[in-house]
Amino acid sequence: MERRGKKELIEAAAVELFAVKGVAGSTVKDIAAKAGVSEGALYRHYKSKEEMAQILFQAEKNKINGAIFTILSSPGRANEKLRDVVSYIYGEYEKSPYNILFLTTNFHLLNDSLESFSYTENIYDMLIHFLRELFGKYFPEKDPQFTATLMVGIVMEPILFHHYKRLEKRPLEYVDQISGICCQIFGVGNEEF
Repeated sequence: MERRGKKELIEAAAVELFAVKGVAGSTVKDIAAKAGVSEGALYRHYKSKEEMAQILFQAEKNKINGAIFTILSSPGRANEKLRDVVSYIYGEYEKSPYNILFLTTNFHLLNDSLESFSYTENIYDMLIHFLRELFGKYFPEKDPQFTATLMVGIVMEPILFHHYKRLEKRPLEYVDQISGICCQIFGVGNEEF
């Protein structure tokens, strides 16, 4: 078994607590206890719980954004790319459920606080850009924020429902259904891609 350093233990504990209890509901004492380290060990790596939350959120968001960018920028049919994005997100949830839950449950709180960090593009703006690229003439320009919100909800809610035991099947088992529903929102079938 690989030995993890204190910083990695602290970060894993923080992400899990932030995902389950939120940033406001988690204390430095909780994080240190879960990681099995002293509170001082946490402060050797981060100035505050809030700074840690922002840095961890930023890193996870950049990882997900980068992977989605790579998928959507690759050649292929739009419905296949959309399926690959949904599959990637659900696969990440299977590998590291708390990382995806941390992003999902703290998105609005932390995304707006990242102005002081190097990557400030709002994930919804990025999503709107990619949806326009993906669906072309089918993308509804009247209310792009609503479309992006709807897509995020459709893709992310199965993760939340699974985590809270409202869905028995794993999200990966819904990839085809979810990507099909997303295509239907734009009024296009798989054959049109």
